[in-house]
Amino acid sequence: MLVLSGPSYNELRNEQLIVAAITSRQRGLPFHVPVDTDCGLRMPSWVQSESVRAISVQRVIRQLGRAHPETVAGVRNRVINFLRDW
Repeated sequence: MLVLSGPSYNELRNEQLIVAAITSRQRGLPFHVPVDTDCGLRMPSWVQSESVRAISVQRVIRQLGRAHPETVAGVRNRVINFLRDW
């Protein structure tokens, strides 16, 4: 999962994060955002901007990588566009 919520939200006492799911399967969908292995993942993957939800911080076991700020911004924009257009 890619954490989309920013520090202000993450520091609230609700102990939740806003995340988007990641898949290693390329489906060619216009609202999936590619993430390369230089972020720390084992294989090229795609962030599913249509699969956003809040999860408890307790579900996060460990960090597998770190997305580039441009990638996070791109996913946030795709989420907004997905909600507006689809």
